[in-house]
Amino acid sequence: MKTSDILVFLVVFSACTFRFDKTESTFSSTCILYGSPDLVITLYSNGRFEYKMPYVEDINGSWTQIKDTLVLTSERFSAVNPSEAKPANIYNKYTDLEGDKDQFLIKGKKLYAINKNGVSKKCELTKVKIR
Repeated sequence: MKTSDILVFLVVFSACTFRFDKTESTFSSTCILYGSPDLVITLYSNGRFEYKMPYVEDINGSWTQIKDTLVLTSERFSAVNPSEAKPANIYNKYTDLEGDKDQFLIKGKKLYAINKNGVSKKCELTKVKIR
């Protein structure tokens, strides 16, 4: 393989790798609750995020990207056994993933929630423009 072929391959491969670390990115759910998206996530370039849901206090935490997975962690995420789960309140968001985290599969400009059963195709989040 020629050097130019290798260079072209590397450029194309690196262009296909989506990273969030350069600018602020906001993603909005395609599902609507009470006239608003049921989830809006803003990722900041400093590794912090803001998680907004209607009628629930905003949740802040840190994010990281591991290959094609976005991992959100916050002290306000709580992993519980479903039989012990209580209704979400304005202070916590319950998750079924170990480690008190939420995860999303990154596919282009869309995020798909990952839970203990795998990837959910319902209510994906799509990247929205920032003014």
